[in-house]
Amino acid sequence: MDSTLTASSLTQNEKAATAAGENVEGNNTRDVEEQSKPKEKNIAGNKVSDHRKLSLFDTIIMLTTWTTAGVLIAVPYSFGQFGYIGGSMLLLFVILVTLYYLNFLLDVADNCKDGTIMGLGDVGYELAGEKGRKLFETFQFVHLIGWLPVGLQTIAISFQYIVNGNCTGMWSIICCVVLYCLLQCMQSWHHMVWIGYITATIAVLKACVFLPYAYVKYQDDIQDSPEYLSALAFGNPDPTWYNYCVAMTGFFYAFAPVNVLIEIRSSMKDPSQCKKALNISASIQICLYLLAGVMGVVYWGYNVNDPITIEIPRGWLGILLNVVVTLATVLDYFIAAKISNDWVRSKFFPNWSKAGIGSKLVYTLPTTILAIVCVLVIPEFNTLIAVLVSISLIGMNTWAITLAWELGGRNYKANRVLMWTLCAAGLILNAGGLAGALYDVITADYSSNHFCALS
Repeated sequence: MDSTLTASSLTQNEKAATAAGENVEGNNTRDVEEQSKPKEKNIAGNKVSDHRKLSLFDTIIMLTTWTTAGVLIAVPYSFGQFGYIGGSMLLLFVILVTLYYLNFLLDVADNCKDGTIMGLGDVGYELAGEKGRKLFETFQFVHLIGWLPVGLQTIAISFQYIVNGNCTGMWSIICCVVLYCLLQCMQSWHHMVWIGYITATIAVLKACVFLPYAYVKYQDDIQDSPEYLSALAFGNPDPTWYNYCVAMTGFFYAFAPVNVLIEIRSSMKDPSQCKKALNISASIQICLYLLAGVMGVVYWGYNVNDPITIEIPRGWLGILLNVVVTLATVLDYFIAAKISNDWVRSKFFPNWSKAGIGSKLVYTLPTTILAIVCVLVIPEFNTLIAVLVSISLIGMNTWAITLAWELGGRNYKANRVLMWTLCAAGLILNAGGLAGALYDVITADYSSNHFCALS
């Protein structure tokens, strides 16, 4: 998609430049707008150092591993609800719609002066001025903050399985403290890349080797269970509107790079290659999700647990899979926490040094507390995901981008009919996901999940 400025926007820029007493010709009109921007560059409030920037392959790895570990064990539930063919079609639809909007955002970023787009908020500013910045940063911050409890609960459930413990709430608190301590050692994206390479390898092994082996190995045990019901091509044997709504949010959760994409792009040696990295990453993730999800419901039936790893009988394979999930999700947690905590520091502690261990212990504490509170309040894993996706991710992947584009006068070229069609679809899906999430929260059963004393 060609995201160039329209003639009207150029005229506005020339008028602004003339009022400032500057001569503007051709591409120089962009410079005036950049000079008038607030100095705040991104949600973290910093520019990224030129030292140790990410290569194209590094970027592919970072985008591919973002939330993939948790998705691989959660997505079979969504396939079970919609059917192995219906679920596949919905997954592809969601990812293609998301890619359309993300490529549009990257086109906007590529059209701007080098060094001016450091975060998602800057793209919002380019589209709709300060309103766009606030809109995008609000969605980004809510999602990244909201993802922390999802990541924390994923790690806690897996760790609980590994140690053969009970009371997920206790393990959530323990894992929260450990992650809080480890987070103090993570200073930059470069420090996370080496973890990314490990977790990318783990994700491929999990989707292509470990999970398929588990599906085959325990197929007879699962199918002999009285609760087993075979999966359908479309839908499921016991459909309910709220299960469909919650399962739908799982597909949006499967592909959610929008809230880290521009920050990672600003850390690249060649930001113009970010679109290539994004599309390659999306292709890899589609293959992994289809393999893990379709095979899971075909072998184990439609009513698989979420996450599916808790359904594996305890043994070396189950322990290995949960170790893999734990290690991979730690990286996702660090990525979300880094951006969120940098924002907290820039807003509330602007004079504090990022490098100081004492100050970092303080400004990373609020998000950590919020994460553990959310985990203890919302007991079901798929409900936690549904709440996160419905309040932040669906909107930021669809209608929020269309809204910012319209508010800014459509200064960047795009198909208006397509933008509004996808916007309408996003609003409908967003409403459905929110309704399903609220229903699950209202009807949640706390007696057998986190609070052992009540069980």
